Amino acid sequence: EAAIAAGRRWNEGSFEPSDVPDTIIEKRPNLDPFMDDEEGYRLAAIEHFNKDTGEATKGRVFYENAIKLDSVPKINSAEDALLYSLNRVGRPDIRLMADMAGLSQNAVLEAVGDRMFEVPGKPGVYETSEMYLSGNVREKLALAREQAQHNPAFSRNVRALEGVQPAPLTPSEIAANLGMPWIPTKVVEQFATEKLGLQSAKVSYIPKLAQWTAAGDSYSAAAKTTWGTNRIDAMALIEAALNRQTPQVYDRTEDGKRTLNSVDTQAAQDKLAEIKAAFKEWVWSDDTRTAALVDQYNEQYNSLVAPKFDGSYLTTPGIASGWEWRPHQSAAIARIIQTGNTYLAHEVGAGKTSEMIGAGMEMKRLGLVSKPMYVVPNHMLGQFTKEFYEQYPLARIRVADEQRFHTSRRKEFIARVAADDLDAVIITHSAFSFIPMSDEFTASMMQEQINDLVDVLSEVDKSERATRRKIEQQKEQLEQRLSGLTNRKRDQVFNFEEMGVDFLFVDEAHLFRKLDFSTKMGNVKGIDPAGSQMSFDLYAKTRFLEGKRPGRNLVMASGTPITNTMAELFSVSRYMQQDELTKRGLGHFDAWAGAFGDTVTTLEQDPAGGYKPVTRFAQF
Repeated sequence: EAAIAAGRRWNEGSFEPSDVPDTIIEKRPNLDPFMDDEEGYRLAAIEHFNKDTGEATKGRVFYENAIKLDSVPKINSAEDALLYSLNRVGRPDIRLMADMAGLSQNAVLEAVGDRMFEVPGKPGVYETSEMYLSGNVREKLALAREQAQHNPAFSRNVRALEGVQPAPLTPSEIAANLGMPWIPTKVVEQFATEKLGLQSAKVSYIPKLAQWTAAGDSYSAAAKTTWGTNRIDAMALIEAALNRQTPQVYDRTEDGKRTLNSVDTQAAQDKLAEIKAAFKEWVWSDDTRTAALVDQYNEQYNSLVAPKFDGSYLTTPGIASGWEWRPHQSAAIARIIQTGNTYLAHEVGAGKTSEMIGAGMEMKRLGLVSKPMYVVPNHMLGQFTKEFYEQYPLARIRVADEQRFHTSRRKEFIARVAADDLDAVIITHSAFSFIPMSDEFTASMMQEQINDLVDVLSEVDKSERATRRKIEQQKEQLEQRLSGLTNRKRDQVFNFEEMGVDFLFVDEAHLFRKLDFSTKMGNVKGIDPAGSQMSFDLYAKTRFLEGKRPGRNLVMASGTPITNTMAELFSVSRYMQQDELTKRGLGHFDAWAGAFGDTVTTLEQDPAGGYKPVTRFAQF
């Protein structure tokens, strides 16, 4: 009744904000009657509710224009035109800049100088200096030098890139251990014969499987006594070191059972530690070898420059008029717009929610995305939606709450999302998993994982029963899920591919950290290769989007990016940059672990008060 009376006074021109009583809208009895409306959550955004005091106050919409309108700034220079182009289309557009500045394109290029660069091999495509002078600058320098031979205009690219090359790392700054995938097999062979005195050594490496093999002298005194034992020779220990495996020696009892021989096992592990230590000392002992390894390492692993972004140019039209970005928030939004896939790992309270909302709306305005989806924790759905409307009062949103995404209405909701032009789709973690991928796409991914497990299983020694059992269990679980695809019960709705969603924002992303992966390090504490269905579902959807929009389809946010072990970083990298891992030969977990960590065996007390050796994965 009060609202009807206020509306009457509005029509008569005598409305005042005080005409609306201070009713706490956010209380469910007051909000529930409006929830059948698609935009019911918008109502909660017109007030500010203090949960601590239980009090609510009227929002800005009652007192002034709540929307920040778009406006064309006065362009006085080519640099002004560059900022306008970034704000208008998300990248430097030389034609737009020339029109806005009233200058020729050549004059604009001369005026902005090193603020932007033409990308070699992409005529007419320009990047800001922040973008161009970051990333893999060694690859960019090689390409710029090649192009400069044919077009002297790229000489400025060469000069600028030469100025940002990372300082070469020295041997004291580089970890070089057995099993690192960047170390050539010939170096390991040379170590075995030159340092260990073995008569022969042949070492090979299969990048796809991250599998090392070592064969050769197994009977000499050096192999059996100096660097090995009677039970495990030096070449077998070298192979164990290369594959991050801990040797164990077993005896057979008269009834055929296997028992661990702790004395021989400890002797073998002691020799393994000596071999590892000897390699660390030997590898940098020769100047020629050192120079070659340092150059190779710097080329492969010391080639990236982190970009620095300044988002102060953003005007964000359509945002609430009183909204202000903190510098790190505008920088995060600028980074997402310009680079795509991003992990927002700010601490709790830094404003990750606002950054995701702002980035999605800006990319939508610039035409960089069509239909972004926000995946949020179940208990945060209402709060996230309210904040979205508070930040962008006129946003077109669909919310998959328990009412709209109930089993009886799920088909209707997904069909509407597929058909409508929306600024955002907001959905809970659990509801997100109810939207299936097509059986064909899911089956292809599962079969790919099964094939990887089969390949790894073929390389694991039969004596490694625990590791083989874990791999076989993973394989069996995937095969069961694969065989059940056609028989599973699910709603006959649109699948994810048909919804038109082309970008995902995932809040509290650490909840998706458990991705399946294959490994031969099954006996290493802290490495759990078994994943969750929820994580696989997200991974499948990101891989689908990656095929459509490479490198520009995912933002993950979490205040606790690592919750248990450093191995979770591998899962994060797979979500964000699987193709980059594959390109660098780190797509297999064992290769990644070999490049960035090592296994360490220490004695730990057991419940009985004794001590037993435990092998852990340690980060460098």
